[in-house]
Amino acid sequence: MSRCFLNCAALALTLSATQAVASSAHQVDTLDEWVQHANKELKRSMVPPRDGSGGKSTVTFRRGADGRPTDIVVLTRGGHIASAARRSVSRMRNLPPLPSGFTPDQRITMHLLVGDATNQYDFERENAKMVASAKAANAKLAARVSNVAVASIGSRR
Repeated sequence: MSRCFLNCAALALTLSATQAVASSAHQVDTLDEWVQHANKELKRSMVPPRDGSGGKSTVTFRRGADGRPTDIVVLTRGGHIASAARRSVSRMRNLPPLPSGFTPDQRITMHLLVGDATNQYDFERENAKMVASAKAANAKLAARVSNVAVASIGSRR
């Protein structure tokens, strides 16, 4: 039986022109807190590819008023990994509003990495690259948006 490693190695937000904040009981103060919450939510909702394959997928979405992803777009070519990425993101719930400096309709980009337990070394190496890329992207974003902390995430399941 093959165990899958599931990872949301990079979560970057695309900066929008206007800045506003939605209020909610689940409000987070920093981008880092938001990314950590989103990573936990993705880990809970992750669906492995039906064929047991591994690889990367990029998904964009917006956070709906109910805390669920809306307007989900898989940027990766079709196949089992892309299908699993769409299903995983669509199963996410309870995403808090984005922190101060982001609009409620902000487009969110999430890079997912899926691998099997037979090649953990390559998985960990690729995960490290994706986390570094996320840190760089979010650092640039943080420089443009006031009061936003740099964030990167990575986990295995």
